[in-house]
Amino acid sequence: MLAAEVFTVDFPDRKRISGGYIFPLLASVVVSPPAGVIAAGSAGFVAGLVRGERRRGALVHGPRLALAAAAAASTDVLVFSGIPLELSLRGALAVLLYAAVYTVVAWVFGRVEEAIAQKRALYPSVDVLTNLLLVPLPLALGVIYERTSLNGLLLACLALALLLIVVQAYVNLATLHSELRQAYSRLADQEQRLEQALKINREMSQVVSHDLRGPLTSVMGYTELLHASLGKPETEKQLRYVESIEGNSRRILSMADKLLDLHRLEEGGEVELAPVDPATILRQLEEDTRVLAEQKRIGLELDVAPEVSSVESSEWMLREIADNLVSNAIKYTHEEGRVVVRLRADAQELLLEVEDNGIGMSAADQARLFTKFFRSGSEEVQKVRGTGLGLALTKTMIERLQGRIEVWSQVGQGSRFSVHLPLRPAAR
Repeated sequence: MLAAEVFTVDFPDRKRISGGYIFPLLASVVVSPPAGVIAAGSAGFVAGLVRGERRRGALVHGPRLALAAAAAASTDVLVFSGIPLELSLRGALAVLLYAAVYTVVAWVFGRVEEAIAQKRALYPSVDVLTNLLLVPLPLALGVIYERTSLNGLLLACLALALLLIVVQAYVNLATLHSELRQAYSRLADQEQRLEQALKINREMSQVVSHDLRGPLTSVMGYTELLHASLGKPETEKQLRYVESIEGNSRRILSMADKLLDLHRLEEGGEVELAPVDPATILRQLEEDTRVLAEQKRIGLELDVAPEVSSVESSEWMLREIADNLVSNAIKYTHEEGRVVVRLRADAQELLLEVEDNGIGMSAADQARLFTKFFRSGSEEVQKVRGTGLGLALTKTMIERLQGRIEVWSQVGQGSRFSVHLPLRPAAR
């Protein structure tokens, strides 16, 4: 009975089958009705210690089963003047009555437990109609007892307990398999929807980025023509309008270019590598950005170590990485600040550092720094125009070159970006 109580079978349709009532019934028939009550109470007490909340289970489940066995045996004795366990109509009715009373009483006490504890019962009662399907088992055990005496009955009970354990294990595995299949189906469906959404997103971004370039190039061309013709003092206001159009057009064109670059990199195409001189790239970049630095009266220093030589990399990506980092350092550094660009190399990697004493970043901003379209909510950052794509593109390029980027920053003290790139990326 202890095995039957511990290994009660829970079917997926919420039907619960327990052979627990069979063993108190057999004890009541073979020994006496009190023996069945003792068997039920003892098994319930031990099962309560094994499963669930131990203290509550032991205090509730044992008395519950003892009372159920006592009520069932008393009812059979009252109706049949005993508990007949025989292969006849009378025996079948006696077993049916015993099972019905036992199950109903256990169910009632389960509801009482829920009402007192204000929570679900630890041992929900078995389904009455489903449990009655086990009635042939005690009848068969009765026949075995008549023909083989106590030893045969004990072996049969042991076989029944083992059968309950096997059935419970099979049902648990079947339930788990069904749940896993459903979970896998849901995950596959979600993955398909996500892949479709990503594909649509990529296609829309590519179309938008590509289609923006044509009109913007035309607008910028005509703007340059207007800018050249509006050189007189009386056209100063019109000149400001044209400069605004030109600036915004370049900003949108830059965003379109970066979006296209990001999509090209995310598609995972081959990266063309060739010998590149990073020192030459940085010196050209210094010349290109010095005007912007001088406009803000920012000191721009380039420190290239003599050991830096040619590396195997992508000239376009290396130029974009350095340009994005240096441009950001200048943009987010106050007037009369300082930006230092360092280039070092050792036997294994190239180190590019861009350090400034600008506005710096909080830890929260650093955590989202390389997310597409992210821009800090800081008032000083919002004053500077930006797309939020530069650093996302930078990180993607560094990863495609099999490198890594590290960031140090403190609010009000500045930032330092360190890019580590292999001298010769491993073949993929």
